Amino acid sequence: MSFDELMTHAAAIQQKAVKRAVTNKEADPEYARGGVEGYYRDIPDLFRPFAEMPNPAAYDPLIHDLQVVLQKLSTGHVKEPANGEIYLANVALANMTTASDYLEDWTGKAAVAFKQNFLDTFPPIVENQFILVSVLKAALEAHKSMWAKARDDVDKIAHTTMDALDNAACCDKNAWTVGFTVVASVSAVAATLVSGGTAAPLAFTAVGATAQVIAATPPPETDKQYAGETAVQITNAMKEALRALADSVQEVETIGHKDTPGIAPALRAAGDLVGQYRASFVANRPELADGRGKPLTGPDQMGEVS
Repeated sequence: MSFDELMTHAAAIQQKAVKRAVTNKEADPEYARGGVEGYYRDIPDLFRPFAEMPNPAAYDPLIHDLQVVLQKLSTGHVKEPANGEIYLANVALANMTTASDYLEDWTGKAAVAFKQNFLDTFPPIVENQFILVSVLKAALEAHKSMWAKARDDVDKIAHTTMDALDNAACCDKNAWTVGFTVVASVSAVAATLVSGGTAAPLAFTAVGATAQVIAATPPPETDKQYAGETAVQITNAMKEALRALADSVQEVETIGHKDTPGIAPALRAAGDLVGQYRASFVANRPELADGRGKPLTGPDQMGEVS
């Protein structure tokens, strides 16, 4: 991996293209306007946006923060929908179960509402929050993987282009293959059922990256063939490969691939689901919160302890 040297590679490609064109006395019509050197002057600019792609390691602190949240929300039998990881149960959550025992002697409207609308719904709401956070974590992992594979791919394009311009032994002078891995950076869809008192289960779609997918050989359909013998043909093939890579990144991020949704659509769907079924993720607002100025004792308010 030599992504950190990408702009150095871009400058080398520019120089090698000029050298090949001059050495082979290429007289391509493309050189008519600005000459050989002028034609290849923009090669570093073509690579610059790729050199500025986010560092995948920058996602690690955010992913770690969500792992901490998942640990706090874990009831001990909920798996992450994207990768099946299990978190040990947070024993502090058991306090909500025992709280019902302490309130057995509490009577009145508030007592009934508190037990029905908060204590009884607390376990499924916590599980739904766990699922929601796991979807967010999976999206970050997928995004991290996407940029890591995009870095690998653009580095591969640079090296393949340099080899073609040099007629290196590892690169046929007329045709070569670039295997794009960015599409393989997002794993299969994980659909999770969310409970929370709704009439029907809610489908939560997560999209995440797995170590197996990241390390796997790119599927055949991601291999793209390029050909070229002159400096113009080789660099044009390079430009085509760079455009294909940019399209692949957009596909993974915003469109999706086959049965796997894009990262952005999956997150939008999650946000829409939470907005539509807010009560499945957030505890009900206590009526006592609006009871200012009213007597807090009596059966219609706090009630009594017998």
